[in-house]
Amino acid sequence: MTSNRSGAASRLDRYRALLDQGNASPTRARKAVRDLLLLPEGGEALELAARFARTAEYGSQALLRLWPAAADPDGFCAHLLAPALTREGLTELRLRRMTSLRGLRHLTMLRTLRVDRCTRLTDLTDVGALTGLTDLDLGGCPDGTSLRSAASRG
Repeated sequence: MTSNRSGAASRLDRYRALLDQGNASPTRARKAVRDLLLLPEGGEALELAARFARTAEYGSQALLRLWPAAADPDGFCAHLLAPALTREGLTELRLRRMTSLRGLRHLTMLRTLRVDRCTRLTDLTDVGALTGLTDLDLGGCPDGTSLRSAASRG
């Protein structure tokens, strides 16, 4: 466990130094974002990833593909996805084949949410935080009975 932490800390230090040098290419920045998303260090790694994301020229669609792989999906949405959606002025989102919506609560700019083909989805808790939604479509997701029974097992 200690070697994993020291390895992660070492990677964070390397990425901090790369940012301080200010010469990360978009390709190098994309690699840094993908690597930092996997670190369980949460906040600090995601803050660095957010800084690299600007150089990486990641748009919201590319970030949506990375969301399921994030070690901290909640932090990912707060630090990377929400700012990208805001920057692009997007208020509508379509999610497909998601197994978790953890972090969705940070996407408060959404007015329309479509969730398709999410047959393994069992928790819609984060949807409740999206108080500005005017259109919600859960087509292809488990019926309410499946969601309720999964919630009662938790």
